Amino acid sequence: MKEKIEEIISIFNKREKGWYSLKPKLEQVLGSKTYQELIDEFESGLSSLPKGKWPHYSLVFYLALVILTAEEVDRKEVARYVKEKESYRLMRTGLRIFLSSKSSNFKYEAQLSAGRYKNKYEYVSFFSGFVPDYQFEMTGYLLLLKLIYEVNRSHFWQLLMQDKQNVMFLCLMTGAELSFSYEELIPLLTSNDELKANGTLFYLMSRFSYYVLKYERESTEGNKEILVEEIQKIANIFERLPVERKIFLMVNYMFVENYYPEFFGEELQQTNVELVVYHLELQELNNLYKLVKLHQFIKILECIEVEKLFIKYFLHWLQNDGNPHIWNSVKEEVREIIQLLSLDTRNELLDQITSIKEQLWLSSFDRQVRYGQYLQEEGKAKIIDDIVPFCSTSGS
Repeated sequence: MKEKIEEIISIFNKREKGWYSLKPKLEQVLGSKTYQELIDEFESGLSSLPKGKWPHYSLVFYLALVILTAEEVDRKEVARYVKEKESYRLMRTGLRIFLSSKSSNFKYEAQLSAGRYKNKYEYVSFFSGFVPDYQFEMTGYLLLLKLIYEVNRSHFWQLLMQDKQNVMFLCLMTGAELSFSYEELIPLLTSNDELKANGTLFYLMSRFSYYVLKYERESTEGNKEILVEEIQKIANIFERLPVERKIFLMVNYMFVENYYPEFFGEELQQTNVELVVYHLELQELNNLYKLVKLHQFIKILECIEVEKLFIKYFLHWLQNDGNPHIWNSVKEEVREIIQLLSLDTRNELLDQITSIKEQLWLSSFDRQVRYGQYLQEEGKAKIIDDIVPFCSTSGS
């Protein structure tokens, strides 16, 4: 048995194509047998293997098994058969070690770019566009996790929480691999791992997004009822989350998606504004494309704190960036935001930009001796000239 397992390991290590392409080679090693015969044979051969490697070898065997049976045997049948097997328990131990990266020579390493994103939901949304590539690479392990889900959902979630790299976790949450009940998601929504929490949010909101698009295409009463029912299901889950976690998830979602349930706005209105502002400041507000997302929050909350937050970061952008190309692409959105501001806030903005313009290097001397700087300052002056009429427009 040891020779067979080591040969399978060699096959996996030399894989160049998809996992299913390995099936003929795996059959050559294990033989054309039923899954029951294969499992029983491995179980009887366990005692001949080094005991310290039982979890590792069991994981390798079950990876081969799920590839061999994926297209021919109902997963539920295999789940019923392996439920009480010792090798199945050992495989779970091996998979836990693999997922948690607790072994220096028995783990998977993934290079995710999530660290570049302040808003992890934004990264999850980005990841979802590439999930087929990750699914292709992780097929064997994903099939194994699906088998475990059929056997015991508690074991499945315990293992998935061990995924330190989060690649398999995000594949399952964004790739429609399995159908979870919303109740199962609650512990994950409160996870300290932001990728796990936001990946779970992506799954929770995916049907809502689909039903919104469906209703937009065909505004029937039936489609409206389905959408309303889905919103209520989501609301029931959010009701069971701590307030701080609700706001964290809602703000992240609203900064990325164009549509959100009405109760998101109602929850924000009922929450201490300092908590909302705290989570707004966790966003990438130095980026003007992101800053204009405050539009909906200013409209919903109608409070001076959020208005001042916009002014603070807009002035920071103007002084430290002031890129005319960026400005021209979002100028209309900024105008709409300024028109929502209270008169006092607009006057404050007007005073601030007037003061900034007075300090710009725009003299003929500046043009002659520091032309590059002069051009940058000239661009900022043009932005300020655009803003002044916005501040004068009648508002609330």
